[in-house]
Amino acid sequence: MTRFFGYFGLLIIFVLLVKPILPENRGTQHQREAFTAYTKGCENGNAQLCDLVGVYYFGNKVVDVDLDKAITYFKKSCLGGYPAGCQRLGSIYRRGDIINQNYKMAVTYYKKACDGDLAIGCAYLGYLFKNGLGVDQNNEMANKLYHKACDQRPNQGCINLNEHGW
Repeated sequence: MTRFFGYFGLLIIFVLLVKPILPENRGTQHQREAFTAYTKGCENGNAQLCDLVGVYYFGNKVVDVDLDKAITYFKKSCLGGYPAGCQRLGSIYRRGDIINQNYKMAVTYYKKACDGDLAIGCAYLGYLFKNGLGVDQNNEMANKLYHKACDQRPNQGCINLNEHGW
């Protein structure tokens, strides 16, 4: 009887603790299939799908968090011309909580995002110019960037314009 409860206890531990972390139990079947399709699409040159794969690696129930892979996929996305990937990289370099803070790299990636007409990229780039982070402080350039962001998506650049009385 003791042996039965010992095996039964091991079975319960397996079902409750081990089985939920096995790969086949990570996310729904649909989410796992989507991740696989996104990865394939990225390998075939779809920059937007590279960005999505990066988001999965950044934090998701489908795959383990792997920040190096996330950054690699965001770089593929940005180099492929998808502005959201550039914006994500700009934020990663600006914050410096994942990799070493590097405002010059943040400027580079935010500029690519802004050139791709992504309002938040313009707003963050304006912030860097306003505060002289990675670039010479330049209120005129900050103003232009905030206006561009405001024209594209009012609540992102316009808030900055109002805060600075522009």
